[in-house]
This record gives sequence, structure tokens and C-alpha cells, in this order.
Amino acid sequence: MAYWLEVPVSHFISGTETLIDQLAQRTLDQDEYLRIRDRMIGAQIRSGREDAGFTLEYLAERAGLEMLTLQRYEYGQIPIPLRS
Repeated sequence: MAYWLEVPVSHFISGTETLIDQLAQRTLDQDEYLRIRDRMIGAQIRSGREDAGFTLEYLAERAGLEMLTLQRYEYGQIPIPLRS
């Protein structure tokens, strides 16, 4: 049955992690990955802005963003959209 369902035999043994548990864990890991990614991208934006000598207000205006939105991007508080 394990071969046919393409799951490990341990899937059928009580006390082991089920496929549903594995999928739930993978989802949690993906959510954490996305949060870390947003913080890393934001840190790169902030670092690049500071290296260029731009103020938050200046870059927000040039990018067509509210200053608070850009600040939240820089600190990874909200994800940066792929499209605006």
C-alpha cells in the first residue's frame, strides 16, 4: 500500500508523523522563509539607500511610495509586492 500511495511505510505506523503533519510543517517553514526573505530584502534596500546618501523621504518620493510604506519594507514588516 505504501508503494501504491507513494508514502513511506512509517506513514502507517502509529506514533509517527503523518503525511498531513509533514505538509503542515512544510507550510510553517515556508511562512518563516518568506518573513526572513522580506527582512533580508528590506535590509538591502535600507543599506543601498544609506550608501547612496538618500533620505527615506527622498527615496519614497522617487519610488512613488508613502514614506511609511517604504520604511515598513526596509524593516521587513510588510512584504514587497512583485508588482505595484
